[in-house]
Amino acid sequence: MLDPSYFLYGLFFRLPIPWFLGCLMAIPEPYVDVDAEGLLCSIILLFCMLIAVIGTVACFRWRLSKPLGATYMLLYFGFVTCSILLAYGIIPCVDISL
Repeated sequence: MLDPSYFLYGLFFRLPIPWFLGCLMAIPEPYVDVDAEGLLCSIILLFCMLIAVIGTVACFRWRLSKPLGATYMLLYFGFVTCSILLAYGIIPCVDISL
């Protein structure tokens, strides 16, 4: 079992320092454009996956098994496929503008 301090060291030092140094070397832009198009569909897809994962584990009586792993792989590939189709606009998403 790993020591929790090793996890915290990696989380607070090993991950952000290379990212911070990369940001220092990059040429800063005057602003960052944030695009929230398709955010509602992505959140709905994420919650549907959460319900599917919990439902799948419940159907397998809360036990890990090879068929459960195969089901997770199918759910994952379905999630990735839907996400890509949403990202490329093949599946239309409702645009909510605030």
